[in-house]
Amino acid sequence: MIQRCCPVCAGKKTKKIFHRDFGGMESIVPFSGYDVVQCTRCGAFYADNIGETMPLMHYYEMMSKYETEAFSVSREALAEYEFAIGFLRGHLAPEQSIIDIGCGNGAMLHMLQEQGFHHLTGLEPSEKNCRGITERWGIRAVAGALGEEIPPLADETFDVVLMEGVLEHLIDVQGNVREALSYLKEDGALYLNVPDLAAFPACHDLYQQFSVEHVNFFSLPSMQNLMREFGMTCVAYDRNGYGVFTLWRHASEGVPALAFDHTGTADMRTYLTGAEQLAAQMKDRLTPYRGRAVYVWAAGTHTAMLYQLRLLDGIHVRAIIDSNANYQGKEVYGVPVIAPQELTEREPLPIIISSQLAQDAIHAQIKEKMGLPNEMVRLY
Repeated sequence: MIQRCCPVCAGKKTKKIFHRDFGGMESIVPFSGYDVVQCTRCGAFYADNIGETMPLMHYYEMMSKYETEAFSVSREALAEYEFAIGFLRGHLAPEQSIIDIGCGNGAMLHMLQEQGFHHLTGLEPSEKNCRGITERWGIRAVAGALGEEIPPLADETFDVVLMEGVLEHLIDVQGNVREALSYLKEDGALYLNVPDLAAFPACHDLYQQFSVEHVNFFSLPSMQNLMREFGMTCVAYDRNGYGVFTLWRHASEGVPALAFDHTGTADMRTYLTGAEQLAAQMKDRLTPYRGRAVYVWAAGTHTAMLYQLRLLDGIHVRAIIDSNANYQGKEVYGVPVIAPQELTEREPLPIIISSQLAQDAIHAQIKEKMGLPNEMVRLY
């Protein structure tokens, strides 16, 4: 059990607002569950009382989407990187040195390279990704993670430190930010992009912002509270989709005082109300399938929430289908996870599509690419 203080202000008093349960998915996720709590001192939201099933680093190395999808990048990720680079180009110069901490498969570094930035370094736990980044694009990539001794980067500093979609994953936020800043020149800039709590109310999803990987839920005010601890101030920010893109520098004068995040509190309340209403609608949608045998498509956290909310009670799930080879052959909630092609040899039972963002793509795969006659149940 991992118990935390507030990652923003180190406060120790909290109130619980939700519990996320992954208890039937221990074979494919790093956590069995956690409480979503709010710090009563600063108002920040984060995951506490985390039941760990495997070390996070092991999870990212063995189960990461970057490993299973090689160098493919989703349209959503490409759009996010393009927006991020447009944001950065307004504040950075091509001759500046940049390190991307947690660079994944290096796609953002490559896009910076295409924009004329050449003094690029990636820091990434996966040695496989590091080799691929260097071999494919000639970009320096170092295997390692914050908190580790990394000899190739000893005493090296950069004009810009990038943390694209990293902060929300960290257990020790303040410690890791401090380590990231050790790579930053005194007059340098720190770039942070995180899922934006202000966008949560527009998500209309089934508690999916409380994911298996995200353990911190930031708003711009909570980030300002966090970075004041390091004497840094936000010099630029922008919003796009579900992200808030920010740039920070050491303050020439004093930083603002710690302030309770009332705006984030209201946004979280709205989000929770919407998710509760959506769960009631899904219950009605699934009621006709009680007592029947079905398949569920997708072994991810959306399916975990269907089980947690007992929306599959009385429905006989014969198999869970997932394209991720890391999941196939395992069991979740006592149900075997199989590859899509196995459906061609099985009884054509109804398929519950347990995904929001990929619902249309899954529907097209079943109907058009695979030509299956199965009834499909869309939840959105």
